[in-house]
This record gives sequence, C-alpha cells and structure tokens, in this order.
Amino acid sequence: MPTTGLASIIWSASGLLKGPELQQARSPGPAPDKALPNIPGQPAPNDPDAEFEQRQPSAISCRACGQPVTNERFRLQVEGQHGHRVTNPHGIEFLILCFSQADGCLNAGHPYRQHSWFKGYQWQIALCRRCGAHMGWYFSQAEKDAFFTLIVDRITD
Repeated sequence: MPTTGLASIIWSASGLLKGPELQQARSPGPAPDKALPNIPGQPAPNDPDAEFEQRQPSAISCRACGQPVTNERFRLQVEGQHGHRVTNPHGIEFLILCFSQADGCLNAGHPYRQHSWFKGYQWQIALCRRCGAHMGWYFSQAEKDAFFTLIVDRITD
C-alpha cells in the first residue's frame, strides 16, 4: 500500500471504487491501459504510484488550477471511513474523501440540513479559493468538529 500522497488516500478508499473508476482515480489523467497490480499494496513494475512511497506528506490540490486545498496530514475518518460513496438527490454519485481542514477551499451559500449525507450535520458547497471550481462540501454541527469532503476526481497531488 502506498504510505504517502494522494495515491495512499485513494488506495484506502479503493474499496469504494470499481474497475475503470479505480484506475482513473489513481491516474492524474485518462485511465491507463495497463491493469492494476493483482496484490494490493505491491506496485506493478513501472507503477507511477511507487514514487509516493518515498515522499513526505504532501499538498492536495485543485485539479482544475493547481491551487493547494488541503494536505494529506488532514485526512479524517467520519463514521469509520475516510472515503465515502454518496449520491445526491439528483442521482449523481460521488466518491468523496474526508479532511479536517481545507484552507484552499471557500464555503459558499447558507448551511443546509436537508439531504445531508452525515446525520446531524449541515452542509455548504466548498469551492476552490483560486478558480471557484466545486471541490466538495463543508459539513458542520454545533456539538461536533466540522470537516470537508473533497471529490476524488476534482483533486490531485
């Protein structure tokens, strides 16, 4: 298993991804033609994720403009998981990752309680501070710590 970088975050949430979406999430661009390694945690020959084994915790950035939005050290488990597969009321599915902090995001709009994916929490849209891209959501509650959820295909390291 990769131990640092976005590759490790996606690896930890990979049980939520299936087939081609797992390959696409692991890749900074279009899904590669090569198959994923058969043994979780063992990089394939010439696997670009192998480089993450050597790196320190790194910034996670907006895929659209490159603005750093959080850091992997702010990874957070919510309801026992770092990654969640969620569906909005319009039937659009997202794979999201939870972070305790995302200073590169700006919360937009009023907090809403309706349709929250996390019981007792209200949500706001989280946008990239630089380009305004929709990065995910900010969840808050009076009695618990707030957190961000970032959409996997909107971030890169």
